[in-house]
Amino acid sequence: AAQLGGGLDEAPREIALPGFVSAFDVSPDGTRALVQTAPTPLVDDSYTKMRVNLIDLASGDVTAIVETPGKIGDVEWAGDGSQLSLIAGVDMNDPAATTLHLVDASTGTYRALNAGAAEAAVDAEWLESGRLAAVIHVGTEARLRLYDADGSVAQEYDPGELILTRIEAAGGTLAVAADTPRHPSELFVWKDGA
Repeated sequence: AAQLGGGLDEAPREIALPGFVSAFDVSPDGTRALVQTAPTPLVDDSYTKMRVNLIDLASGDVTAIVETPGKIGDVEWAGDGSQLSLIAGVDMNDPAATTLHLVDASTGTYRALNAGAAEAAVDAEWLESGRLAAVIHVGTEARLRLYDADGSVAQEYDPGELILTRIEAAGGTLAVAADTPRHPSELFVWKDGA
């Protein structure tokens, strides 16, 4: 961690974490970070023993650890910093991170939103409205699903022949990468349900 503004910080400080860091993201208010770590740099550990550590950036203290039992996919901060969305496996033997979870950012406790459903969560992104937009694959089709902050399904959209693969949101705009039967990945903007 290093201070910004007023020139070069001559004394950046190390934040000691258990294991090896593979990814991180700073909270919207800049006070905390989520840091993904594995106990060793071995590939197997990066698949099955990855953890999300929640860190207070002022002190460097780990305030919570999300003790997921399986593989970790996409992790995103909610706009208000109170929770995370997490796509992860349900256990160590789950072959893919496809279950969407909500995580309490103060305690690290999590709960699955689509556990056991015959579907796969592929990507998720928090919207300015406080809702969570998720790309969900059901068989060979894709859906854009909106969840309220409490985890209830608010709306679901069928994108027709588009197979959504990634989602990003900022400034009131929601963009998705999608494949079609005639073209590989292209960029689309979602607006007013279309």
